[in-house]
Amino acid sequence: MALISITFSCLTIFILYHLGKMLYSEEVGLYAITFFVTSEYFLFFSQSGLSDATFTFFSTSSLFLFLRALRSNRTRDFWIAGLLTAFCLYTKYSAAPIIVTFLIIGILNRYAINRHWFVTTIVLPLIIFVPYISSFLFTVSPIEIGVRHIPLLGLNHLKYAYYLLIFAPVPFVHALIHTCFGRWRHDKFAVYLLIAVIVFFVVLGFYHPYFRLAYPLVPLLSIFAGSLVASLGKSKYYIVAISIFASLMLSLGTLRYTTKTPRDVASIVDRYTITKDTAYIYSLTPPNIYFYINGEIAVPSTHPWYRMGKRFPWLLRNRLILEKETNVLSNEKRILLVHATVFDTFKDEYPNVYDKATLVDNIDYEDAPVYYKDIFNPLRNTQQSYEFYLLSEKDILQCLDQLWNLGFEREVKVIYVAP
Repeated sequence: MALISITFSCLTIFILYHLGKMLYSEEVGLYAITFFVTSEYFLFFSQSGLSDATFTFFSTSSLFLFLRALRSNRTRDFWIAGLLTAFCLYTKYSAAPIIVTFLIIGILNRYAINRHWFVTTIVLPLIIFVPYISSFLFTVSPIEIGVRHIPLLGLNHLKYAYYLLIFAPVPFVHALIHTCFGRWRHDKFAVYLLIAVIVFFVVLGFYHPYFRLAYPLVPLLSIFAGSLVASLGKSKYYIVAISIFASLMLSLGTLRYTTKTPRDVASIVDRYTITKDTAYIYSLTPPNIYFYINGEIAVPSTHPWYRMGKRFPWLLRNRLILEKETNVLSNEKRILLVHATVFDTFKDEYPNVYDKATLVDNIDYEDAPVYYKDIFNPLRNTQQSYEFYLLSEKDILQCLDQLWNLGFEREVKVIYVAP
């Protein structure tokens, strides 16, 4: 997964350079990628294995291709921009501002723009996105969506500005100076770039503050930063050097951070599955942990993937299905439960399971420094650890129903290790 992040981060650098070069000059493109790659945002997400690096590539690429299409006014370029926008929609739910941005820019150019722009960059991505939306609504009801997301809405713009200041201070501050004092107002493409930043920031600010959601803004801010520095004469080289040094010093924790925790967890799990003859593993952990665990992730009959599989059977081909009505744990000799302390609420919801289980191992770990710098992270001052619980045959029978129901919780993955 880290390889995917590295690959798309490198591709983003390439696209960012050409976007800066197209809007301003080759020099601005070089400064833009310099400020981008030295930001803590980039240093973290480029090797995180999270989807944010992929989304940032698609969002930056779609904007680049759309602006290039505006210059060339070729239908083919608008088609390509629309396809990249569709990839954005499929990658992350925060892609909606891209559609809004293109709509605003297209309306501003309504008398000169290619007549196919609306179909290719607005309608086409939405049509391509229809299968996902229909499948999603088929598996998750609007009520479930509302219950999950409505409580997360609010006015959080200042919190996202804080994230940009803390994790990308050089692009953010330079871009602010450029916006306030730079000579960009007579350059319509600079205005379009600013529209993209403003739309994304305004829409994003109404959602719960997750620092990762602001990452796609950093490449765009880096272009403004590069434009500012390029206009400063001979002093620009000193400013670039100081900016790089400041960014790296502020990101020192992330630069130094390495972790073997996922592999260590998987190693302990392997030990117990081999020596204790354990076939079922309950994983209450983040995805970066259970993807390292050997075995097949079962599909509960209550999971959206199962409901989607009933419509598209090939999705469930060769997959282990857990039927809610058929408890298969009664004949098991042992079950291993891997528990991350971020999921401690389950101890209150399933007390019988945890009371019967025996704690056999424990790993304390430090999360990535960015999570501790996030002052809005409720767990930033909490010691994180992974706990390993073993349930014997007697324990399983005494909490059989609770244990089975635990496996159908959305945050829990049941992993089956074939004998």
